Amino acid sequence: MSGRRLAGMTAQGLAYISQEVGQHGYELIASEVSFETQSGIKIRIDGVYMGPDGHVMFGEAKVGDYADLTKNQKVGLPELQLGKGTFYGENAAEIAKALRVQFDANGRFTLKAEQIQGVYIGTYERAKPQTSRMQNINDFIRARGFWPRGGDN
Repeated sequence: MSGRRLAGMTAQGLAYISQEVGQHGYELIASEVSFETQSGIKIRIDGVYMGPDGHVMFGEAKVGDYADLTKNQKVGLPELQLGKGTFYGENAAEIAKALRVQFDANGRFTLKAEQIQGVYIGTYERAKPQTSRMQNINDFIRARGFWPRGGDN
């Protein structure tokens, strides 16, 4: 897949998630943010949202008939949910600014688990929504408790 097509799908997925979580008062504060878990797994998060109560929600969009979480996301998203790791990079500065947290000497910062509302995985297929492959992603997330607190989808 070309970089241009992938960028288009990422933007489309981010727009879908922003619309969905926006209905619950969440606003996008940063996109394409880098995160490294305590175990050294690096992932990029499509969107970081702040809710009306000040909690943070992470959004990851999967667009396409066979889209799936990456190997690193399957390991890294649970650690992200628990606040076990650090944010870094240029786009992380927007989160730090919104939450008034400081970068450490290495240009990184952490969030505490109680600051995190959840991880929202949006699955958007072209052929038919919620096929068994996409449902497997949602089941994976549900089984590990990564849906937003109080969320039912």
